[in-house]
Amino acid sequence: MARLFPLLVLFALVVVALFAHRRMRPRSDRVYRPRASPFGRRPPDAGGDANWVANRADVEGVRDAYSSATLDPDRTLFRCGGCQAWYHGESVEALQRENAARCALCGSADLREVRIV
Repeated sequence: MARLFPLLVLFALVVVALFAHRRMRPRSDRVYRPRASPFGRRPPDAGGDANWVANRADVEGVRDAYSSATLDPDRTLFRCGGCQAWYHGESVEALQRENAARCALCGSADLREVRIV
């Protein structure tokens, strides 16, 4: 048993090192990926009836978080209150059918319509 203990400690250290290395990988600056809470909590749902307001310049070059299509400011747009992800109306309909109307990135149910000014 005395010989087994150092091997178990070594194995545990290797596992911890692998997990630490995985979390330290550089992330692409071109892709937004919200980090999960270490406690498994989801962002709070804001509720509320207020809509988001954005300029056309804010939408330029941004992609739909569900379909990856470039956002069209002339279509109905939605935004997540938890992670600020953007969605087209069709993507929100798909999320309602397939994901209990929750954000595909963070799981928040705070998906509100965006008014473009």
